[in-house]
Amino acid sequence: MKSKIQGKTQVIVITILATLIIVAGLSYAGVNFGGDILKSFNQQPTDEQNRPLYYPLEKLVISVESDKVIYYMMMEVSLETHDEPSLSQIRHFLPVIRNHFVKDLSQRNFQSMRGYLKDLSSLQQELHQSLKLVLEKYQIPDVVDDVLITKLVIQ
Repeated sequence: MKSKIQGKTQVIVITILATLIIVAGLSYAGVNFGGDILKSFNQQPTDEQNRPLYYPLEKLVISVESDKVIYYMMMEVSLETHDEPSLSQIRHFLPVIRNHFVKDLSQRNFQSMRGYLKDLSSLQQELHQSLKLVLEKYQIPDVVDDVLITKLVIQ
């Protein structure tokens, strides 16, 4: 009877030891390799990461002077970024951004703006570069990747 009890005790001890070894091995694997597996599940596809995000501004209405008449320019602009957190920074600094565009564009005359009607990309580049300089003052020069003029009317 004693040998039966000793035999059962040995089986229980061996089972407990085997279980502990398996649990320890799985824990080690989870700590060392599981983080990489979880990261791969959390990563979005490359196309999603590179997809641009846009923040449309309210339309800008600015007076533009010529020699004889004052014209009004209506412009709609969208800001492009590739970084989701940049959208909240754009929202936060929206008054600074709009103010910059109004100041910049109100310094231009009718003839120069007429020239840009045939070459909007150069106006977009100028606005983007000058906006970067303004945002550098707030230590966020890289939140806007591009400035897109989506509508421009001069009357």
